[in-house]
Amino acid sequence: MPIFFHFDFTNKQKYIFATNTLKEVVGASKIMDDINKEFAENFKETLYSGGGNGLAIFDDKKGVEEAVYFLNRKCLPVGISFIYTSHEYEKKDNAAYQDIKKRLAEIKMRGQAPYIDFFMPHGQLCKSCMSRNVSSNGDADFCFVCSAKSAAGPDAHNKIIENMNLNGGPGKWFLMNLEDIKKDNLEDKLYSVIAIVKMDGNALGKKLTSFIDKYPDNFLKTGKLSEEINKASHSAIAQACLDIFDEYIKNEKRMPFRPLIVGGDDIAFAISAKYAFEFTRKLSEYFTANTDGIGFDSPVTISAGIVFTHSSFPIVQSVELAESLLSSAKKHGLKLNPVNPPAMIDFQVMYGSLNDSIEETRDRECTIIDKNETIELWQKPYLLYEAGYEVKTIDSLVKKAKQLSSVIDRSKIKKLREIFKYDENSRSIMLKQIKNNIKNVKDIDGRKTFDECMNWAKENSKAYNCNGSTRREGALDLVEVFDLI
Repeated sequence: MPIFFHFDFTNKQKYIFATNTLKEVVGASKIMDDINKEFAENFKETLYSGGGNGLAIFDDKKGVEEAVYFLNRKCLPVGISFIYTSHEYEKKDNAAYQDIKKRLAEIKMRGQAPYIDFFMPHGQLCKSCMSRNVSSNGDADFCFVCSAKSAAGPDAHNKIIENMNLNGGPGKWFLMNLEDIKKDNLEDKLYSVIAIVKMDGNALGKKLTSFIDKYPDNFLKTGKLSEEINKASHSAIAQACLDIFDEYIKNEKRMPFRPLIVGGDDIAFAISAKYAFEFTRKLSEYFTANTDGIGFDSPVTISAGIVFTHSSFPIVQSVELAESLLSSAKKHGLKLNPVNPPAMIDFQVMYGSLNDSIEETRDRECTIIDKNETIELWQKPYLLYEAGYEVKTIDSLVKKAKQLSSVIDRSKIKKLREIFKYDENSRSIMLKQIKNNIKNVKDIDGRKTFDECMNWAKENSKAYNCNGSTRREGALDLVEVFDLI
């Protein structure tokens, strides 16, 4: 009888973002991808293997033993822990597939395998992660895990470069240090600011369930679907790079961009702040187009969370904040359409301490109480592109921010953030003072433009399902975006 074997790498995020060194972060991602790829190459019984997990169906226990031995041999030397389960079934069908998934989920519920950093230090600590002794072989300053990650870093995400038909590896074209973003923007006010973006497919679990229900006796097709989704991600990133960074590519200049994670519909990357919105929108559009016709009833949309921080901030904290923003974007998309949610985007500028959550930051800096009414001075999340809903698009926000910046200078844009903290009467007086000092610009009525932007920021509260005691106004969204464009 067939034996189903299901495995999963544990503590994936912790492993990838154990240090703030970009080369090691992307190297960790590559190590996981390579093990997944080698597993599929070594075991023809593999149904799928990617994103740090996999499923194979063996004819006997020997296959399971060989799979466990392979994973131990590949994972332990590079610091990866994993869990697995196997079970014998009467036949290869959807019922067996669902049961083996449930068994692995139960193992996770009982507790994942410990991250293999628990040890008693007895010598010099790794200068990168500070959590393991330095290696006895190779570089004397780094532990065996960080050394392995660093060695893998320069070739991480080579598949994207292949899709772009470029000569040279990822290290030639993508950032290898977040501080390098400054080299592109020395004359720019944003020279030290970088965007960390986290993206994930919308309602993909529901689509997979629907697909399996449609083909209950041929669940093996799900493996092919996983491959197609992974291809869609790599291709979408390559297409967006060719569109946004064409001048960099023509001049053979390193792009101000770095993929961090690309596994299925799970995507994370770092990018120069001034390209973040446009690149994310392009990637989302290409991903959805690439998933059209792969087997689902409709293409897969993908949403995003973006945190704008200084390039020196720890990557792991930035990614966690971006994950929180992504969750906000996806939840609102589900409210708009539970079956086929639109692509949404939520973002936040976090130039100060990263110890606060997104919710705490917005409650403290972006919320006011006026006459016992709560006013939230943002309208996030936005649609990544027009999809037939009342919610505004990120492009419309950027357009309004540019219009506002065309009639008032930067110092007054900054002042707007403070103005909205005052009571309604004081706020009204101060806004009139700013407007009265505006002169016509290029035959455009600047005061009219100012009023249009301020009124635009107050529109659309119904689209955000606000209750009677809360009102959303996008004034601070305009201020934030002006700082980024």
